[in-house]
Formats: sequence, C-alpha cells, structure tokens
Amino acid sequence: PKIVTSIDPMTIGIASSIALVPNRLDLARREHEVRLRFRNPGSRRLNGRVELLPPDGWRFDPSVLSLSVGPRELVELPLRLCWSGPQPAEEIAISGTIELESRDSLVIPIRLPVTLESDALHVEADWDVVRKGSSSFLRVRTTIRNIGDRTMDLNVAVSAPGILREQRTVSGLRNGEEVVRTLRLLGDLETLGGRTVRIEVRERGGPESIVYGMTIPGADVPVAVSAPLDR
Repeated sequence: PKIVTSIDPMTIGIASSIALVPNRLDLARREHEVRLRFRNPGSRRLNGRVELLPPDGWRFDPSVLSLSVGPRELVELPLRLCWSGPQPAEEIAISGTIELESRDSLVIPIRLPVTLESDALHVEADWDVVRKGSSSFLRVRTTIRNIGDRTMDLNVAVSAPGILREQRTVSGLRNGEEVVRTLRLLGDLETLGGRTVRIEVRERGGPESIVYGMTIPGADVPVAVSAPLDR
C-alpha cells in the first residue's frame, strides 16, 4: 500500500504507480540489482525526482533518481541496493518521496513494500524468565530449520542493548532437519522490559544469515519457575 496526504486523484495515481522490481529479495545475497518502475497515470509529461530513504544498515546507489515520463509512459530506472549484516525474513517498507516540477513542486510520500526471504533457513523463537535464588535470566529457545538443499554449520547468538550476548553453535544441520538451541540473557523484566532481543543465525563459511527479533514486554508478564538451562 502507498500512503498519501491528499485525496487528489492524480496524487493518488502517482503514488500508486511506483514499485521496486523485483520486490522479493534473497537474504543470502547482500547486494541486489533492482529497478524502480513508474507509470505516468496522467495526460501530461511529469518531470522531477524520486528520493529513497534507506533503512538502517542499507545503501541505495543512487538514492536520488531523475524522472522524466511522458503521458501514460512506463519507465524502469536501475539502481543497486545493499545491506550490511543479517536481516529479518519479513516484509519491510522503503520510504521515499516523489518531487514533481510540473505540479508546482508537489512532494508525494511513497512506501515501497519489499519482502526479504530465505530459501535455506527458517527461524522461530520464544522466551520466558527463569529465577534462581536472587538472580534471574531470560531464557530464549530458538528453533532453526534447514529448508535448503545442503548441510550447514551455523552460529546462533542472542543479544539485547546493554546486555552481554551469548552464542551457541550448530554443526552438520542437514536439509529437512530441525534443531533447538537455548540461550540466555542475564536480567529480569525490569531490566529487559521494552528492549528488543535480537537472535542472529549465521552460516559458518557460507552466505546464509537471518535475524529474528522479539520485543520483551514489561514486568506484568508471568515468570517461569526455576529450571536448568538446556545446552
């Protein structure tokens, strides 16, 4: 969906006529050649520019593209996008604007949906809080499934802002297999509440990587009974 701030039909038509192609990107590659597709919905030439705002850790080349499109014309403008570090397997929205000289410098906000996906890894996680005497920790159970076509060795790490991260390994995970790794973060809901726990799964010696994020709610969440931590 595209977001606009006016009910002017031409404005809506312009905002809904732009897209990234392809809009499904493989997480195993951190650099992608894509095209910005735009169709002029009106009866006169449109001149201006499109500016895209990269998410954190992303880069567009170029990030500003010139636009000159005749009536009903379809254009595709090439650009390269890349990111650093593992990304979540989810749909995100790339924000930007179209600024048109021919419509009194009208600036139209745009949101371009992009789906990041992995054809090799599927990750899920849940958590609870474990108390042992006067101390407590967040127990994170991470389920990793190999949905690819080859065996993988993996590193699994859990972290949160201001908290020491913990890491586990997975060796020889064959295609179709599933494994659970339990990790922990020291702290209780008072210290971890409101923070985002980040689980990173990276292939050792290979291109696959994926992130799974969980936001921990406040101290009103029930606390688990004391239990040993599975290794």
